[in-house]
Amino acid sequence: MIKIGKWVKKNVTYDLRYTGRNEIEATEILRKKIGVCHHFTKLFNALMYSLGYQVLYASGYACKGNNSFKTSTGHAWSLIKLNNNKWYPF
Repeated sequence: MIKIGKWVKKNVTYDLRYTGRNEIEATEILRKKIGVCHHFTKLFNALMYSLGYQVLYASGYACKGNNSFKTSTGHAWSLIKLNNNKWYPF
């Protein structure tokens, strides 16, 4: 799981021009290797699912600076269910 996360982070370029382009499928993200957190999460989830893991897509806000909602931005991440039957953010 960690190796796949590192691979996605290393090989997919973060590009704000892809913000809001939610229609892009994991196969296209894998081919183009470009996107934002939504795309990183979508690709990571597809790869983990193909290995038999239960995964969920989560979204919310990431606070910057003083933890004020005014300085927050939209964000996406994965939740993975491990063998102990608990969910973990990734």
